[in-house]
Amino acid sequence: MSRLDEARAALEAVRAQQAERPLDLFGPPADLEPVTIAIATAAAHTSTDWKRRALDAVHAAAVRHPELTVEDVDWPDDLEPDDDRARGGVMRAAARSGWIASTRTYRPSERPETHRRPLLVWRSRIAREA
Repeated sequence: MSRLDEARAALEAVRAQQAERPLDLFGPPADLEPVTIAIATAAAHTSTDWKRRALDAVHAAAVRHPELTVEDVDWPDDLEPDDDRARGGVMRAAARSGWIASTRTYRPSERPETHRRPLLVWRSRIAREA
């Protein structure tokens, strides 16, 4: 058997194994993106009080804005997280709560210190009509 045939056989074996594995809808995906891991790690090392108050701030922003980014949220100033990526964890928690949903689009940051890095745009599911 040639090396190419061995590689094809190995690939087919992996595909067959993946097809047999039951789909886990509630657990984390097997192949987490590095960004997801970073956000989860940052959120895990942030105080519970900050996360609770930050989630309240995201809820308030989602009520006010039909679309929002992390820059539209009035984050609690007195309890800054050690890692700014914790804000991403709070936004994801708000999405799990059904308050916001990802639009899968990005807009540049307005803050000069972030050099216009792209920010995920979220659609509010609880915005009040003006």
